[in-house]
Amino acid sequence: MSPIVLINPNLVVQRNDPFTTGIVYMPIGMAYTAATLREADYDVRVIDAYAEAPRNARREGKFTLFGLSESQVLARIPADAQMVFLYAINLTNHISSMGIIRALKESRPKLPIIVIENTQAVTAYALSEVKDELFEAGADYFLSGEPDQRAVKLANIIHLQVLSKIWMYCLFLRGIFSLWRTTGRCDSLMDLYQLIVIYRY
Repeated sequence: MSPIVLINPNLVVQRNDPFTTGIVYMPIGMAYTAATLREADYDVRVIDAYAEAPRNARREGKFTLFGLSESQVLARIPADAQMVFLYAINLTNHISSMGIIRALKESRPKLPIIVIENTQAVTAYALSEVKDELFEAGADYFLSGEPDQRAVKLANIIHLQVLSKIWMYCLFLRGIFSLWRTTGRCDSLMDLYQLIVIYRY
């Protein structure tokens, strides 16, 4: 089976506020998601854009980004990867997440990009508040709330290509997913229920 890639973005520090924005947070939610996907028999590869090169630094406006460059992140993604989950670990690191999404969509436009929310830190942020920005950058889906079990369900659907021609912008359906989007539009909740029935049976 082709691998699923999980990416933790760079550590981002606001240079005039290093003691608040330079705190390293462990990507616990991403670790749970990786473990759950592996338990579901997916081949999982993890790229930690900060921890794999923590001494590398580059400036971007008022910020310093620590870790791998975007090209180094892309080079670590296997050619046969079937999808990428990017962990939106906290608000300060959002500019790194956006840069990775843009670079990935430009270089691999057909590779699905899923952004997953961090629910375990006070510095985290609601993806629903930046959904337009995520989609404009190139994200194909995002999951709001606890990502681990939802990631497996979404991975199953993408892997089976059940919804390859359907676009859902905001779907709240029995806790299966919170918010996600693909490439078309559903006109009614009945359409959504029919699609879930197809997936389940």
